[in-house]
Amino acid sequence: MQLDGRLSSFPLRELLELSSTSLVNGAIEVQAPSGVHHLFFVQGRLVHATGPDASGFEAFWPLFELKDGSFRFVAGAATRVCTIVAPLPELITQAETLAQQWARIRPLVPNLDIVPELVMQTKDDHVRIFEEDWPILSAVDGLRTIAEVARAARLEVLQVCVGLLRLRERGLVRFSHRRAVSSSSASKAPGSAREPEAIGQAVSQPATRAGFFTKLLADLPAQLCEPSALKLPAAPESSGLPPATSEHDDILRLLRS
Repeated sequence: MQLDGRLSSFPLRELLELSSTSLVNGAIEVQAPSGVHHLFFVQGRLVHATGPDASGFEAFWPLFELKDGSFRFVAGAATRVCTIVAPLPELITQAETLAQQWARIRPLVPNLDIVPELVMQTKDDHVRIFEEDWPILSAVDGLRTIAEVARAARLEVLQVCVGLLRLRERGLVRFSHRRAVSSSSASKAPGSAREPEAIGQAVSQPATRAGFFTKLLADLPAQLCEPSALKLPAAPESSGLPPATSEHDDILRLLRS
């Protein structure tokens, strides 16, 4: 089988199904904007896929986002690598579903270098947060990009994007196209460049940035955080225990002061 053409006139799904029913041995090369993808077939079964920066299913499904692109079939092209074992119909269904989901998300999240930042609500606002969004919200610190939030939360990037969009709709998160400047750098004159050491420190030590729970605690009334507001319960008059030593008395006086 010798094939070449464009996906606008020969849809990818039909091309894959034809390769499967024809029991071909070879590879389909697809030219995408990011680079060339290769799909390897053995007796009509898709066994391996490669892309510019991925392999297996991660190199396969993005092809379904393409509206057009050139392709050609290379007869006899072989590989010893097997990264795909699922049946082709199942792969196509999963790939089309992912492509449709990303088609709705990409206009709102054009790239994964966007930095989500927390937006603190006023005390009178009541916002519902879904349980699955808590790991995402706790990983947002104003320094991590969306890709880094996904790694910190140990979640799929698509799941993180969907969760961040929900949080943004509720006014808890906003998107920024730059990393937040640390307090030490903010004291510099406007327009001055940040030093490389400061940039590296801000990225490698995100814990120094106030997170979601830290901001929640900071929003509590000040009197609740004062040591004097913490009242210890009065000790019973007769406890049956030996009298406290002078060291214990000093500690109790310190706590009660």
